Amino acid sequence: MKHVAPTLVIALATAAIVALAATASPTPVPRPLQLAETDDFASQKAQYEAAARRDMDLWQQRMEQASAATQKALESAWTQTKVQWASLQQATADEWDRSRAAFERASAHMKEEWSKYQQGQQ
Repeated sequence: MKHVAPTLVIALATAAIVALAATASPTPVPRPLQLAETDDFASQKAQYEAAARRDMDLWQQRMEQASAATQKALESAWTQTKVQWASLQQATADEWDRSRAAFERASAHMKEEWSKYQQGQQ
């Protein structure tokens, strides 16, 4: 009898586990929280935009203080930089990488043109 009781207990326990597993809902696959990603993106975007805004304000001041000849020479680069800045500010998470790269290219081009023009004026 002593051997029957452990075997019976094991059989009942196994049956209970199988029955419980059959009725349990499948374990959901963990997915990243969209809210966390959005908050993280929003935070990173805000930080980047704050730094970019300071650069844009500096360029705006430089362009306002520049001579008419300088403004005319840099008009195309400045216009492109402003267009890409506006695009960057409106970018969604899906558009961010492309918009940021375009803004950085335009900003780098503006810096190059400014530097070239300033060197030519000396």
